[in-house]
Amino acid sequence: MEITVIFRDLFFAWTDKDIFYLKLGNLYLLGKGVKQSTTKALEYFNESAKLNNSFAMTYLGYLY
Repeated sequence: MEITVIFRDLFFAWTDKDIFYLKLGNLYLLGKGVKQSTTKALEYFNESAKLNNSFAMTYLGYLY
């Protein structure tokens, strides 16, 4: 089972959605359990940043 499927299933039980998106972005950025994709990482960091996660905002700054 791909790691994103596991995280997607946990998403609905997770109360801190910003942290969920941040961690998922990290998985894609590093290629841990998924095919490495900066584009996907940016999407998830952006979602986390929309929820006011300052770490995600920092990642976005570095990646842009």
